[in-house]
Amino acid sequence: MIKQMKQLLDARTFANARVTEIKNEYAKIDNDWLVVHFKITFYMALTTLLVEILLSFYVIQTQLRTTPVSLYFLKYVIVPTILNSGLLIIGYKLIKTQRYTSLQKIYGISIIATFVAFVITSIHNIYSPIYMIYLISIVLTSIYSNHNLTRNMSCLSIVLFLLSEFVIVWDPIKQSIFDSPLRLVSIILIFITLLLFSVTCIISMDFLRKKNTVSINLEIERYELEHRLRFDELTGIYNRMTLNATLNTISEKHNDNYFIMAMADLDHFKKINDQFGHHLGDLCLKAFAEALKDVSPNSLAFRFGGDEFCLLFQDISMNDAIVICQIVQSKLTDIQLDESTTFTMHASFGLAEFSPTISVTELFLRADSALYEAKEKRNMVTVFSQK
Repeated sequence: MIKQMKQLLDARTFANARVTEIKNEYAKIDNDWLVVHFKITFYMALTTLLVEILLSFYVIQTQLRTTPVSLYFLKYVIVPTILNSGLLIIGYKLIKTQRYTSLQKIYGISIIATFVAFVITSIHNIYSPIYMIYLISIVLTSIYSNHNLTRNMSCLSIVLFLLSEFVIVWDPIKQSIFDSPLRLVSIILIFITLLLFSVTCIISMDFLRKKNTVSINLEIERYELEHRLRFDELTGIYNRMTLNATLNTISEKHNDNYFIMAMADLDHFKKINDQFGHHLGDLCLKAFAEALKDVSPNSLAFRFGGDEFCLLFQDISMNDAIVICQIVQSKLTDIQLDESTTFTMHASFGLAEFSPTISVTELFLRADSALYEAKEKRNMVTVFSQK
């Protein structure tokens, strides 16, 4: 329990820790999608190859074939397979290497997916609807919610689409748009579709990014509010409300764990405030809280109120708890808050052990009684005794 609450204290210290955690989760999702992105590209190339092999048996037996069989297999099966295989090998090595950043890998796989689509459309651009495959590469980039990435891949897709249609002549029987009004209309519609689809994806991602930003800000505000409710504003350690909640949890779920409660009080704190001012008094409280917070991995520090603090120990002996309190006292004597001041800080401690037979209120009263006894002599550590 003590270790869990110490982890909570460290995690709540700065809201930026939560922002980093959220960004790391987003990065993990992007890395997972990067693998899926590559697999989809692989299956897209594999499916095209299988379809082409199946169609070749039909084309060879019909009048659709205009080239020798060997040339047909070279142009429509072997060459595209070699090109796409090369691209996929580069993509596989890119994912496995540690030399590049996550963003560089995302861009690399996105470009490879777009060029796989380019190979497919260039080989089979006799059928104008094949150009719609570029929509797949655009959609795959939109999952990253990076509008620059999608914009760049959309521009690349459109450029490759125009290059495939107007520059590359892979199939000699492909009709030119200037000779076929129907193909002209198809190409214009495909161009408009690619353009509108790209713009729609980019706009959608901008709104999604704003939505994510709002969610992150709300999460930060929630953690900051929780921090203010659980921690003391001046010293940064747990406050009285958290102490009460912790003691109630111990009372309700007490098991084999052994707990000791130590109440602590700065000696002559009122004189320090009156003589040196409240600013120096606040520095004393902060220094005392710092000494209490890190004194033991098996303890939690709380500010009860004013100059009263509390240490809650778990699974250590009473003698060890006394030694830890004495270490805190020793630390206080070594603290120099201001060169113009010469006083030395001292603190008194009252300890009491918890058992299932007593209530939380009784535990607190016992520790407070021991503290009262310690403050009669000042700078003492006293253990409650029923005698």
